[in-house]
Amino acid sequence: MTSVAAVQSAIQALYGTDEGQRQAANIWLTEFANSDQAWESLQLLHPNLAPEVQFFSVNLLLSKVKHAWRKLQPEAQRQIQIFAWSKLDEVVSSSSANKLIKQRLSLLLATMAAADGADAGAELIQHAMRFAQPLSDTGHANLEVMLDLLLSLAEEASALDSRRQASFVNKAMQPQAARVFDTLGKVLQGSSSASGQSAPAISALKCTQAWLGHSLPGPNGHSACSPGALQTHQGVLFSSVLACVMAEDSSCINATAEVFEVMLESEEGEVDEAADQKAMSAIIRALLGCKHSLQGTEAALARARLVAKVAAAMADRSPEAVAQDLPEAVQLAELLLTCLSLGERQVAEFAIDYLDSLSTVPLAERQPQLQQPLYSSLLHVLAPHIQYPQEFTDWDGCVDDDEEAFTRFREQSLQEVLEISFGVLKGNYLAYFGQQLQSAASWQATEAALFAIRCVSSSILEMASSDASPDQPQANAHQQTVRAFLSSLFGQLCAGQGSFSQKGLLQQPCVLASAARLIGDYAMWFSRLGGPEAPLEGALRLLLQAMVPPQARLAAAKAFRVLCVRCAARLSSPAVLSGLVGVAHTALNSQQVAAQGDAQGGLEDRQHVIEGLSRVAAQLPVEEAAQAGQHLIAPFLQQAQACLDCESGSSQQPASLAAQLRLIACAIKSMEFGSAGTSHAGGHPVLSVLEAAQPVLTRVAASPALQANATVVSALCEVYQGSLTCIGGSAEPLLSTFVTPCVTLFQTHQHPACLDILATCIELFGPQPTAANMLTHALYVSCSASEAIFSVRCTSKLTAAVSQRQPSVHD
Repeated sequence: MTSVAAVQSAIQALYGTDEGQRQAANIWLTEFANSDQAWESLQLLHPNLAPEVQFFSVNLLLSKVKHAWRKLQPEAQRQIQIFAWSKLDEVVSSSSANKLIKQRLSLLLATMAAADGADAGAELIQHAMRFAQPLSDTGHANLEVMLDLLLSLAEEASALDSRRQASFVNKAMQPQAARVFDTLGKVLQGSSSASGQSAPAISALKCTQAWLGHSLPGPNGHSACSPGALQTHQGVLFSSVLACVMAEDSSCINATAEVFEVMLESEEGEVDEAADQKAMSAIIRALLGCKHSLQGTEAALARARLVAKVAAAMADRSPEAVAQDLPEAVQLAELLLTCLSLGERQVAEFAIDYLDSLSTVPLAERQPQLQQPLYSSLLHVLAPHIQYPQEFTDWDGCVDDDEEAFTRFREQSLQEVLEISFGVLKGNYLAYFGQQLQSAASWQATEAALFAIRCVSSSILEMASSDASPDQPQANAHQQTVRAFLSSLFGQLCAGQGSFSQKGLLQQPCVLASAARLIGDYAMWFSRLGGPEAPLEGALRLLLQAMVPPQARLAAAKAFRVLCVRCAARLSSPAVLSGLVGVAHTALNSQQVAAQGDAQGGLEDRQHVIEGLSRVAAQLPVEEAAQAGQHLIAPFLQQAQACLDCESGSSQQPASLAAQLRLIACAIKSMEFGSAGTSHAGGHPVLSVLEAAQPVLTRVAASPALQANATVVSALCEVYQGSLTCIGGSAEPLLSTFVTPCVTLFQTHQHPACLDILATCIELFGPQPTAANMLTHALYVSCSASEAIFSVRCTSKLTAAVSQRQPSVHD
């Protein structure tokens, strides 16, 4: 039999400084915890013992209850519960009792009750309620215990499986709910009239939230937790929670917000809508009372979050009420805008939730002030939330925000509400952000306005492209407004004029990135809606300029590709394309990434640019397309040739060579659109491009050093695969050019990418008699090489296994 003193000594050793004793104590206590004697740890819950001894003991017992309670006989369980209650009484009556120990002991009793079922739960509630007494210096500790017990019981009930939880709530909690809520209301009422008593108020609010979270049913099938039911049947609790809105402790305000949220989410049973609306009006009036207490302190900011959170929950519960029925609905929206003007992200997120719910009610069915006037006012207070932080230079040095959170908030939450705003305001939306561009006092304001115009691009383009109708003069007017706005905007942006003429503005990386995304999203306007006057050349020039700073490079490259694809018909002139390719290569070379030996650094953006230019080249006649393709890949061939000439030089040379090959592959495979699959007297233009690249490709395939480099061979196979995909059956004369090096490379170095090329060749040319012998031989050699690889690897594994096997008596 293990003595209590031995357990106490082991616990003290565990918290001591001697590492050897700590390890020994840990082993001993672990074995002890798994034994039946661990239940005797209750004896260590004595106020005179060290807090760490009591804390360890109660945690040990909590673990035992969760994992071994049902293994005990009912009588043993009962004795442990009685003893635990006596220990709680001891702790409560002690002036030196540790608060955390009391909380854990309350949780222990609640865990036992939840495990035993509804009768034990009802008994615990009865025990807890005897600690309730008026708030006073002597009663404070007792109130804490009562609140801890009730809170722990509600939380433990939530952890039960759905069947047991329903039974426990209905049989143990629901019959006592009225009494519990009445007591909680009195605790809150007493706390609000007593100075320095925020702790009981916070505990009472958390307990209220936990009990309301179970959506307790009331009489006659009605919900007992809806706002209307609480105001009608638990008036003290309801009014006391409202009073907590004006608390001076931010923790108390946060707890109050949680109570409101769960109250407004309650949907169990039937709801008296008239009573609910009356209660919601009372809640709004309480919120309106804090209109002048929303800034200056942490509590004031917590109050602003509470207002926004409650407004969102109320709109989610009954959007019709906050849009149509409640007399205070307009005042609530105005208060929400006041909170939104504080610039706090969390407030904005709740406000957006409110607006999302409000948008489910048709505009014409809302109160007049909640139609266009609401969204006009909204833009003014929402605009600062769109902006980058005022001291922003880059995300590494930014302490005011986080890149992921900022991007997610703008691209998801804000975009949705801005789209709704444009749907309501239409031309007035563009006028507002157009004015923001003109009057912007910082690059942040300019970038934010560009973002706001970009994120509604789908709606704007749809409006601009719709067919005019004589019987819809208002729609026609909106269309003309949109087209005029876009013409003015892009005319100034692409020429660096007007609001964009400010020195250095279009060199700021974030502004450049936003402008690039804007151009990419409005590519349809440049290709069709803007007509020949659309400044396509200026847009492309701006995008190439935006590729210099790393922060804007990828956005600019993507937009460049989209613009080339959309406007290929306007660009498909040999002279225009030749000039564009030259300028593009200059911009690409300025990145100084091509010769840095990093196969991935900067490659994606260059691939976007090359794809765009290649798509334009594919629109030209065959001979001119071939010349354009050769012009396009010429710098990459030169750099690849330079890499091959210094093959024994830099250790980064293979990576740089692979990057050039991948860019050539990108150019080739992107030329399949337009002229791909079409019969031409001069052949497919990619054939000429391949002819120009063949000397480099041959040198790569023949280099012993490069044959062993998986990165280089994979890039070489990309060129082959892109060529086969692009020209299809026209590649038959070059079949040996693809097959022979790939078979050799696979046979000598087993590069998997080579098999992809062989598979494509068999798919394309397998039925051709002229290709049958070559492909059959290639397949045979590849299969033989594969069989040899598997044989060697299996033999190696078997040898390793045998070498590790220990001799036995059977050997």
